[in-house]
Amino acid sequence: MEKNNLFPPANYKEVLEQLRAVNEERRKDNSAYLEAKAAEERKSHLLFLEMNRLLSSDEARQKQAQDVEPEISVMMQQLVARDNERRAAEEAERKQAKDDIAQLNELRARIDTLEELRTDEALGLMTEAVQLCARIAKRDAESRGEYREMVKLVELFVPYVNHLLQFDHLVDVVQSATYRMVEALGGYPRKKLAVMRLRLEALVAIENREMHELGITEDLRDDIRFYERNIAAADRGDFDSIVQKEYDGRAPLSKCDPIEWTEFWEDVIDAVNEYVYKNLECRSRGMGFCHVYWNELGNVMREKFGVEWRSPVVMNPGTHFD
Repeated sequence: MEKNNLFPPANYKEVLEQLRAVNEERRKDNSAYLEAKAAEERKSHLLFLEMNRLLSSDEARQKQAQDVEPEISVMMQQLVARDNERRAAEEAERKQAKDDIAQLNELRARIDTLEELRTDEALGLMTEAVQLCARIAKRDAESRGEYREMVKLVELFVPYVNHLLQFDHLVDVVQSATYRMVEALGGYPRKKLAVMRLRLEALVAIENREMHELGITEDLRDDIRFYERNIAAADRGDFDSIVQKEYDGRAPLSKCDPIEWTEFWEDVIDAVNEYVYKNLECRSRGMGFCHVYWNELGNVMREKFGVEWRSPVVMNPGTHFD
């Protein structure tokens, strides 16, 4: 990709605020989606039954004609039960997310009232807060379409971790929380780099305490250097210099569009993802959904920001994605 002097779009901050406002309105009422989703599932199963009937032999068709009504009745009952279970699970997930955010806000408010931040009370509250931040980040990274503000979460997480690193007896807690946060920050290179640096501090403190080196420390230093080089290239607009990792030590990695290393991408991706998943709420999330998602993500990037984003399919020709 050649350097593009028009990137990022000049008005993208304004467009981003408009998109966030739309997301806020759409977030208020999810009942219409739930009804449409249930109706689509029922329709799909009825169509499946009808297809089987049409493809069956005459003898089987005669028998099925006698059984189809009770079969549909049983199927409808199963669909209703499954729909109720899904709704209950989604509601429980939303409740847990709201409870976690409320708890985090309460912890932050209590910390803000403290004059002395080196007391056991202050350290205990901050420890609880960073662990909760890591848990929320992990859940948000695994969610599909739920409200996400990963950037704001990291902005709260980093100062608390910085403070806790001053205390030797808390470095293990910091190492664990920063590890989980790093794992959740796949699409946020600058935020991920900041947390990796904090994790490195914790690992070095543990090495000094235990008086021996940890193998993962040098691996982390390599990752930090890799992120620093690619972010610097993205900041220059020198997309051709961005290096794509092919293997992470555990599994092959697919290439991504270099714009995913830019500050623009980190600024907009939370709002764009929420908007995209809302558009796709009534679509099945089974095999092949990634292609639907990538297509919609590309459309939103193009229509809202005038940015041509290349999906993993385009970036990895010959690779099969489920």
